[in-house]
Amino acid sequence: MAILGRKKSSKRTYGMILVFYLIVCVLILTSGFIDARSMVEAYNASQAKLVSGLLVENVNVALNNAVAQIEEVSYAIADGREEDPEVIYAALKAYADRSDVHSTGFIASDLKVYGQAGDQQDLVKLGYLKQAVAAQETIVTDPFRSRISAAIVITIFVPVYKNGERFGTVYANFPLDKLQEYANMNNLGGQAGIYLINCNSLNCIACSDSGYATAGTWNNLALRQAQMEFADTHDYQFYIAKMQNGIKGDTVQYRINGVDYTQGYERIDKMKGWYLAVELSDTAMSGSFNMFQDRLLAYGGLLLLATLVAGVVLIVMEISQKKSFEKLSSIDAMTGLYNKKTFTALVEEHLTYEKDPGVLIFVDVDNFKIYNDQYGHLNGDAVLKKFARELLEEFSQTGIVGRYGGDEFTVFLKSVSSQDYVDRAMERLEKKLSAIELEEFGEVALSFSAGGARYPQDGSTFVELCKLADDALYRVKADGKGKYYWYQ
Repeated sequence: MAILGRKKSSKRTYGMILVFYLIVCVLILTSGFIDARSMVEAYNASQAKLVSGLLVENVNVALNNAVAQIEEVSYAIADGREEDPEVIYAALKAYADRSDVHSTGFIASDLKVYGQAGDQQDLVKLGYLKQAVAAQETIVTDPFRSRISAAIVITIFVPVYKNGERFGTVYANFPLDKLQEYANMNNLGGQAGIYLINCNSLNCIACSDSGYATAGTWNNLALRQAQMEFADTHDYQFYIAKMQNGIKGDTVQYRINGVDYTQGYERIDKMKGWYLAVELSDTAMSGSFNMFQDRLLAYGGLLLLATLVAGVVLIVMEISQKKSFEKLSSIDAMTGLYNKKTFTALVEEHLTYEKDPGVLIFVDVDNFKIYNDQYGHLNGDAVLKKFARELLEEFSQTGIVGRYGGDEFTVFLKSVSSQDYVDRAMERLEKKLSAIELEEFGEVALSFSAGGARYPQDGSTFVELCKLADDALYRVKADGKGKYYWYQ
């Protein structure tokens, strides 16, 4: 009887231990489920903010490039001798035919519009004609649907001055879908809904096909808000209020028809009052955790393992996504080289942690404006791409290559202290960049000016090296260009 009692007692003990273990597992899984839920919400909020920020950065770069192109055209008109608006319009039309501009024209000082009839009707009806003439500097309008093509466009107005007096205004209609293309919005596929939002009128334009609207559709946020369910009824009002107060970047979470969403916005610099919002669906994550919850008791151990695997997968996906999104903001879109911001960060990191010898080189395309003016902007772009290819081929194995801005490139050679090594490399580069084959113009001569400074002999910081290399480059230009000088 004592033995039977001990067996029963052991069984009871094991049963209690098993029950306790199951309770602990349930508590751990439940706590993990709740914690994972909050982590997913935080993760989605960070991803929505990250994606919207990266896309807006690309939009701002694309807009800046578009504005810069139109301003260059207006400068050419201001510097030229031609004053006949008809002739100027003909030149502008020819420019539009070979660029991404949808249509362009000229507004004379007497307010007469030299351009397509549809453009004139749009400018008058929308009030942009008076706005453009009154503006003293470059402005970018709200998006609108063009009468000419029915496509959504923005208009860039650039005033033209001759001899200190207002001569007229150049305008150019830039297609919104081309801006989306430059910003790589289509790369997200069906993973996100992307919208342009006017924070004042709350009108919005869908930039990608989604369950809400097809690309190019106009709508109003008030209609969208009626379908949303919020944890706090004031969440959306606070979200919109931050937009209207000019606060950069925020997120909001809500549910529509049982599906959870996270939306993040960022401000577009050149389009006053306009923001880009990215809406991410939480459907996949919600489905996975519902499955865990439904089978929590029957497959506790399996769910623990699955939770661990899912966590690893999520981390890998997050790292992969972050690398992909970081690449969007670190690379110059035209040349494929590092942009100024990334180049600076990489060199400063190297100087801080590696501390081995190095050389910083500034390379400037000689007379680049002539290529744009004489051979057209597309051929001017071809020159920049040619420089980028040859610089990469020559220096990518030993250094960091970037586009510093405009027609200026930068190279930092790591673990290099030999001037002879650099001199030979620059001689090879000079031969490769002595000519280029341009479409419709055949072979055209090329040359560059360059200046170099050594680390740590010449300078101990990135800022010092930049100044010294720039000084060397300045001496080259003063001596007639087409050479490479060391800082002395």
